[in-house]
Amino acid sequence: MKFFSHGILGMNARNLRYIRTKNSADAISLADSKLKTKNFLSTRWIPFAETYATLWSQQELNDFSFGSIKSNSFVIKPNKWSQWKWILIVKKNKETYEIQDEEWTEDEIRLHLIDILHGSFSLHGSSDTVVIEELLSPWIDFVQYCDHGLADIRIIVYNYVPITAMVRMPTVHSGGKANLAQWWIWLGINIANGEIISLFQNKVIHTDVFPTKYEWLKERVIPFWDDILLFSSQVQAYTKLGYLALDWVITKNGPKLLEINARAGLEIQNVNLVPLASRLRKIEGIKILTPEKWVEIAKTLFQTETLPSFIDKKVLYLKQGWFVEEKKIAISIDMTRKESLVSKDVADLMWDWTIYILTDSHVSILLRKYEISSSCGQVILWLDDIKEYLINPNPFVLQNKTEDLQKWTQELRDFDDAVYKVGKKINLSSLLKPDNYSSLLDSFIRNPHGYNPIFVYHFPSNEKIESIRNTLSELTEKSHQFEQQEALLAKLYREKLTEIESKLWLVEAYKNENFEKIEQFNTELFGHTDRGLLKIAREKVFEMKGNEKNDKVVLGKILSLDEVVAHIRRYFETHNIKEIPITIESGNLSRMSVSYGRNVKIHISKNAVIRENEINAILAHEIDTHFRRYLAGSETGLKLFQYGTGYYLSNEEGLAIYRSFLHLPEGYEKNAMYVKYYLLSTVDVLSFSDTVGLLISLYPEKSLESIFSDAVRLKRGITYSWVKGISWITYQKDKIYLDGYTRIKDWIENGGDQKKLFYGKIKIKDIEIINQF
Repeated sequence: MKFFSHGILGMNARNLRYIRTKNSADAISLADSKLKTKNFLSTRWIPFAETYATLWSQQELNDFSFGSIKSNSFVIKPNKWSQWKWILIVKKNKETYEIQDEEWTEDEIRLHLIDILHGSFSLHGSSDTVVIEELLSPWIDFVQYCDHGLADIRIIVYNYVPITAMVRMPTVHSGGKANLAQWWIWLGINIANGEIISLFQNKVIHTDVFPTKYEWLKERVIPFWDDILLFSSQVQAYTKLGYLALDWVITKNGPKLLEINARAGLEIQNVNLVPLASRLRKIEGIKILTPEKWVEIAKTLFQTETLPSFIDKKVLYLKQGWFVEEKKIAISIDMTRKESLVSKDVADLMWDWTIYILTDSHVSILLRKYEISSSCGQVILWLDDIKEYLINPNPFVLQNKTEDLQKWTQELRDFDDAVYKVGKKINLSSLLKPDNYSSLLDSFIRNPHGYNPIFVYHFPSNEKIESIRNTLSELTEKSHQFEQQEALLAKLYREKLTEIESKLWLVEAYKNENFEKIEQFNTELFGHTDRGLLKIAREKVFEMKGNEKNDKVVLGKILSLDEVVAHIRRYFETHNIKEIPITIESGNLSRMSVSYGRNVKIHISKNAVIRENEINAILAHEIDTHFRRYLAGSETGLKLFQYGTGYYLSNEEGLAIYRSFLHLPEGYEKNAMYVKYYLLSTVDVLSFSDTVGLLISLYPEKSLESIFSDAVRLKRGITYSWVKGISWITYQKDKIYLDGYTRIKDWIENGGDQKKLFYGKIKIKDIEIINQF
């Protein structure tokens, strides 16, 4: 294999070129002490297992009571342990303790702890410290890796860029531990997307075909992958270890760091078939400022280099039906043919030798070579024309969507697609989220008082803004050319184009810090502040102070992230919904949200506080409203209704809130929309640090990370966050929740039929036009 002839990193090169020159003695000393590492990084918001006790001396051991450990299961380990076998997993019984299927007395455990204190298991044989920690339970999607003990994930980072990674799986023979020398299984990971690409066992590497017992592992994606990459880059920045390995576990509450290692092993090259030396050279000297960019570089440079990837390939079925200009045709695949076959009636309808097929996604195929047949309504594709696609052996059944598509001319569908594409270029949630969020969070955690950050954004260039504005003008002019039924739709499209243009003006105003324009286009998009609603919101906010304990009683316990995901999946099963990918993210400014890009995804903030008696309300909000309207809109065949008509969002959120309230405990009312309305009117004239102070007074129980997230949500768009005293410069989107809820509630209570709002992502005003189709 060519890989083994060059590019491999050897031990001497690792020690001399990377460890000796990139890792200082102080940094190595930090890594060698698990306790110092944990204390140092925990204050910088890197997640670890909870520490139950640390014992530094014989006297502390004598005074220590095992009854003080709050769990019946825990882990005992030396602070400077060098091998996994020195870690004890302990389960408490009535009178004794179970360790690796053996019964231990408390006295036997104490003798082991004395050995730890005397340095019997430390890296250099020096005296050591006993660490007693929580026993970590695996995340629901990580349980299968942990049948015989807790699997971990090893990542190597250099120059702040993650360069390679693998999973280490314990086996029945390894005593529940995942280190190399004990009958392990190692899984190579594609650094770009967290997908399993190889399996290494008994010195044999498996790539294309895994052993039968482990076939389920191939192409599985590691949960929390983006979070793990980002955390790993941040740890390197904090510790100043230039060449670093990190070991992560994925628990029921998300990723947690086990340890860092200043002397990363080299065996990972055999697992991933990735030569470390060549990867290290690729990023030598790269200078990047933010952790997010470090991760972006890793994903761009280090997609798997040795194995084929089928990500982003589109799917074709052996047999499928489609329409070409209202003519139904049958499309099939024959891999034995030497050219494609197209019936004459279909060929006459084709444009630029391309055929368009609807499968799970729209697919266009350029026919390089084909013959004309005398049959009718038939296309048979040969191998060369479809080599860029994956073949599904099942027939594809064209659903009722084809009938909806036939309502609209091809010209309208092309226009609809153009409006959708230009709208995607102005995603306010993305453009107004600071690029340097993570690095600012770290600075805030270290010194939250009086902190006023400078936010960095990826605003579009002036040239791009002008290009988008020209496109909007062209599309608006074209909308006046539609006739009859489609002329009705043209009104909706013009309104949508006006909304997109207002968003573009708002982005440009924030980019140029034009406060007058910021106020103008915030008002155009989200409306004026209603004084009556503001009065109600202010009263609600002052009423809620002191009621936090009552909320906890009514809404129940806080769910772990693991429990939240399990609940969502049960909801899918109950409602016959095909499962949607779920991602847990740091920096997500909402507790839970659904995105509708190339693939639909559910996003959950890793800081989300979700209680057991409100989870159904959240799902009614996100899935039963937002997602159902998205699906209904997709059935119309037009993206306008799938992704939203102009100014639909206020009604969208109002309906979601209205429906979610039906699933809350009787008599309980959520205050979030009132708080958002009140805060927008209040923080407008406050600096970032003043906003933080206000949030802490309202939510004294919230973590600093949550407070920072809330403050960023309120002050996003602004570059210099110390600016204050200027009205209406705060991004006003959060007003729509109370505004929308009030309008929807009044409309329904006055006889409005909410079923009509499930035509797609529409607003109340659109129903009159839709009824005329």
